[in-house]
Amino acid sequence: MFSWITNYFLLYNFTVSVIIIYFLSLINRFISKLFFEQSEEYMPTTEFMLLSNGEFSSEYKILIYKKIKSDFGITLPDAGEQDRDELRARKRIAEAIGLVRKKVGNGVLLLQHNYEYGFARNLVGASSVSTVLVIILLVCDIILRISFFQTRVLVLLLLIYLLPFMFHRIIIRKFGSLYARTLLQEYLALKP
Repeated sequence: MFSWITNYFLLYNFTVSVIIIYFLSLINRFISKLFFEQSEEYMPTTEFMLLSNGEFSSEYKILIYKKIKSDFGITLPDAGEQDRDELRARKRIAEAIGLVRKKVGNGVLLLQHNYEYGFARNLVGASSVSTVLVIILLVCDIILRISFFQTRVLVLLLLIYLLPFMFHRIIIRKFGSLYARTLLQEYLALKP
């Protein structure tokens, strides 16, 4: 009988732990998408397709513009239109990129870069949640005057968790740009 009760509590603890971890991962994902992901109009895919952006040559962009026109019947805004109403131009480009993304699907390397971007974004979200939790623990630690060793561990954890948060723009931009380049390269490589 004792082993049955022990097994029950082990299973219960394991199940509760899995549920809590899953719940926290959903919170991290929600926070990272809400606070650290840009709108489609300002994603690297849209940025790279603006004619004023120097990421790709104008000839390369013209090829992509022509392929989008051929595949979807969408004429992307020219330089004059982009200068006159940049927000509208960004929206049109983002809409076209959405169709490009659907056409490319998982691509050859695209899915891998999408996972990497999602991981980086979620890491930043998790670091912000972890930073808040560690600050709460530090305040409790100082108020309750718990051992100095624990305080040092919490300070170390705070520094570790702050790193992705402090460099979130660089991290997300790097992985977003890698995804954008791959998407556009794989789109051009698709046979009609």
